[in-house]
Order: sequence, then C-alpha cells, then structure tokens
Amino acid sequence: MYFLTASTEELFLEYFRYLQEQKANGKKLIGYLAHEFIPEEIIYSMNCIPISFIFAGDEERTAIGAGRLNPTMCPFSLSLIGTVDSMIQSPSFRFLTLLDGFIVSNYCTTALLTAETITEQLHLKRFDFHIPFLQTPAHIQFYSSEIEKLIQNLAEFSGSPISLEKLMNYSKKLQKMRKFFSDV
Repeated sequence: MYFLTASTEELFLEYFRYLQEQKANGKKLIGYLAHEFIPEEIIYSMNCIPISFIFAGDEERTAIGAGRLNPTMCPFSLSLIGTVDSMIQSPSFRFLTLLDGFIVSNYCTTALLTAETITEQLHLKRFDFHIPFLQTPAHIQFYSSEIEKLIQNLAEFSGSPISLEKLMNYSKKLQKMRKFFSDV
C-alpha cells in the first residue's frame, strides 16, 4: 500500500501524472466544489473525470483568497481560491492546470462566487447546474431539466454522448465504492 507511506507531494505528483495520462487518452477533466450534489456518474459516463475540490489551503492561501473576495466569507472557499491563485508555485496543486471545465452550482452564495472565481482564474469552460432545495413536483421537474441540460452540455464539450449502459455501470461502481468507505 504505497499511498500509506508516500509523502503528500509524491501522491499529488502521481495524481498529476495519472490525470495527464487520462487527458492524453482524450478524457476531459471537470472540477466542482466538493460539498455540492454533483452527479459524478454522469461526468464519468461522458468520457470525463470529475475533480472534486475537497482540499483546503493553509492560512496563507486563505488570506490570498480573502484578497479576491470578502475576508468574512467561508474560509474553505477562500482557501480554494488562494490555492488556485498560488498553484504554479505549489507542485502539489499543479494538477489544477489540467482542468478543462468547472461545474458551477448554487449550494450557497459563497460557493457560487468561489466557483465563478475559479472558472475565471483558470479560464475554464463553465457548466451551470442549479439544484433545487425543495422536492415538490415543480422542483423535481426543474432538477430533471437541469440534469438534461448538464448531459447535453457535457456531451457537446466532450464529444461523447451518454449511454444508459455506461451511466448504470458508473452508478454501480460509485455505489460500491461509497459503501466500502462507509463500512470502513
């Protein structure tokens, strides 16, 4: 189990190489903020790789982010902006230079501003994906239309139409992985 003894920098370098290889094989890399409800199954089934922004920076990166947004905003969001801002100097976050697109959602105002800022900083294709917070028939219909729009936009961007077989396959794989981590 190499990952248990490897340094953080070694793991990020291996991740960077893996993503370079995937891009060389024609896959698109799509980022999104980790606490949002993004259907990764759809991203995978469109010949793309979802990149969850689950990392957080230190106080220095948070201060950099505070220089772009209001310093009273969420420290997690500010540190992400600061990390993107300083990624060239940090070999650990070089993988961010490989991103092709970013899903911008409506989890909260700070998350929306953070995703917009990251999209602008990295000059990424932006995919808007709004998630309703209620479950009335109208909200469910709206969510269904948002999913259809995301599928259409990712298909155009990736050049890979979705298939039900691929979607179900990735859905089963992700459910199995989530169960494994839940059991651990």
